[in-house]
Amino acid sequence: MAEILFAIGDIHGCKKELDIIHNKIEKYCSNKNKKPIITYIGDYIDRGPKSKDVVQTIIDFTIPNLEKICLLGNHEQMLLDVLDNKKNSLYQWIANSGVETLESYGGSLSEFVDLN
Repeated sequence: MAEILFAIGDIHGCKKELDIIHNKIEKYCSNKNKKPIITYIGDYIDRGPKSKDVVQTIIDFTIPNLEKICLLGNHEQMLLDVLDNKKNSLYQWIANSGVETLESYGGSLSEFVDLN
């Protein structure tokens, strides 16, 4: 079976747009005899309001014979650095719109920073 490759990058919490892309891929592949491969090129989180939903959508998306490859982007790495308590990582992540991701998971910046 021949393969067809799709690359999706810089989703940044924009679930609606990801759904549109997935729908186009699904429609395109529905009448082809090709194995679809989707490479997600990182930056799933931050900036947009639906980071949690984007991550779950990538996990849940499936069509026949689909292979998914998920690469780590710099925004995911910034979050991992925060979780590993690396020096100044929280400030770098916040400066790059990490608050949106935190809020999409039901968190609050006040859990990490004394705002008083």
